[in-house]
Amino acid sequence: MKKLLLISVFIAVFILNLFAQEEKVYDSPEIVVTGTKTPTPLIQLNRSVEVITSEKIKELSVSSLPELLNLSLGLDVKQRGVSDIQSDISIRGGSFEQTLILINGIKISDPQTGHHNMNIPVNINDIERIEILRGPGSSIHGANALTGVINIITKQNGLSSVNGNLSYGSYGTYNMGVKGTIVSGFLQNNLSISKSHSNGYIHNTNYKNINLNYSPRFVFGNSVINIFTGYQDKKFGANGFYSDKYLNQYEETKTTLIAINSDISYNKFNISPKFLFRKHKDRYLLDYLRPVFYENNHKTDSYNFQLESSYESVLGTTGIGAEYGTDEIASSNLGNHSRKKYGLSIEQKSNIFESVDISLGGYLYKYDVTEWKFVPSFAVGINLIEKIKLFANYGKSFRLPTFTELYYTSPVQVGNKLLQPEETWTIESGLKFNETYITGSLSLYYREGRNLIDWSKKIINDIWTSENIAKLKTKGIELSLNVDINKVLPKIFIKSVSFGYSFIETDNSEINYISKYVADHLKNQYLLNVFTRLPLNISNNISMRYEQRINSGGYFICDTKFSKELNKFEFSFSVNNIFDKYYTDFSNIPLPGINILGEVKFVFGNE
Repeated sequence: MKKLLLISVFIAVFILNLFAQEEKVYDSPEIVVTGTKTPTPLIQLNRSVEVITSEKIKELSVSSLPELLNLSLGLDVKQRGVSDIQSDISIRGGSFEQTLILINGIKISDPQTGHHNMNIPVNINDIERIEILRGPGSSIHGANALTGVINIITKQNGLSSVNGNLSYGSYGTYNMGVKGTIVSGFLQNNLSISKSHSNGYIHNTNYKNINLNYSPRFVFGNSVINIFTGYQDKKFGANGFYSDKYLNQYEETKTTLIAINSDISYNKFNISPKFLFRKHKDRYLLDYLRPVFYENNHKTDSYNFQLESSYESVLGTTGIGAEYGTDEIASSNLGNHSRKKYGLSIEQKSNIFESVDISLGGYLYKYDVTEWKFVPSFAVGINLIEKIKLFANYGKSFRLPTFTELYYTSPVQVGNKLLQPEETWTIESGLKFNETYITGSLSLYYREGRNLIDWSKKIINDIWTSENIAKLKTKGIELSLNVDINKVLPKIFIKSVSFGYSFIETDNSEINYISKYVADHLKNQYLLNVFTRLPLNISNNISMRYEQRINSGGYFICDTKFSKELNKFEFSFSVNNIFDKYYTDFSNIPLPGINILGEVKFVFGNE
């Protein structure tokens, strides 16, 4: 750990020297992060943040959201099957329930089980950008933002167009989709339809997936109303998904989303009301060859209302928010339950000196199972020189147990209705720099949690039970570096290079049981992406990642993509897991070996 820290500091100092010697000036478009209480330029945020743009998504060898997030620093994507069928996304060694998912800034995480958090009715080609905020976020977003927040922002290009994609590859896998945008006066209409299918790479890993979404956007002067309506239908073989004893598991999920947000601005005052309705249906068979043996049917309805406002004054930016929501479930296994959620939030951002800024925040909340509680946050940033910043932050966070953790009963696991909410506190410090041709960051963090929820058992033949564990201490380091070589040397064939390293260490001395989730996370993660320009204007990306879990050996995965634009069309050819590496993410179920995918995209009009 000490050696890694010294190396990281040396690299950071070296980069600072490069900046000090550089005399050229480059113009750089400013990236504004919206997954915060008030939209803030990326360089001004006093925390670790990554923004994945649509341009970068286009270049990478990925066909689904989980595959994309697998290439992000500090993220652990445990895939069950392939593509976007089911993936557990966790950040900085936390559990997947501790990561909050947003769509266009609106919370959509699933109250039934975190396994369904990524059931989002969007095609990867519908995504404008993804904002990944690492670290505690409950003072801004409330429950479930213990280790980070992922904000998925859909495309709203403001121009009439039609675009689509068609791909086919190994295991009889295909993806097809079309998206149309019509702009007429103050109204912008966006409609997207996509379908994916696979025969599966091993027994019982086949799937069918349909996504449909319609997103009208109304613009009235300085006011905007965004509406996202979506529907997703998944049917998939769940080989070993929840128990490696049953390889014939099967699942169907249907998700309906209505998310509405608005920005109304007047002088220095802004108000943003938000509304979410989410309906989720889940049918699960422990053995599809014997449907009557064990079947679960769950229906979950979630409603959430938020009102956020901000005001610019001599004191800085003041943000105030209020929240009310309900979660309801009707289940053949879990029973019928409901809970109400109340929250009040406040945040103050100020510049106390020209080069020093601070932010203070807090979230006051009450749920049916808790009394009123308060989680604070504090952050400070110091601009050393232009576009180079030191930062530090502290924050508390909390998470409610899911309905599955509370009430589930099956031949292999039993819930616990006496579970208490999880609580953590985190402290982080770091450095980040943002020049036109080179960006990067260095972060050190320490997190301590209590009442963390895990599925556990004493001996291998026991059934899993959900329990609050005493404490868990986590510390880590993250280092990222992105160099846009093309802006400095425009004629060289290497366009850009990005590198990332993450190290996580957990003190699990108080874990005296077999852990299903909490004690299983990445220890070392290396990421390397190289983008090149080949003859005939062929673009190439090579993505490499090395991952080592705390309880197993490491593995190295390499993917590549070749693409060529021709008039209104783009042709691409991808090879994933080039070296045919055997590896698993969960339950000893192997993930696909070498596989290929060919794709054609088209755009008519302006994308």
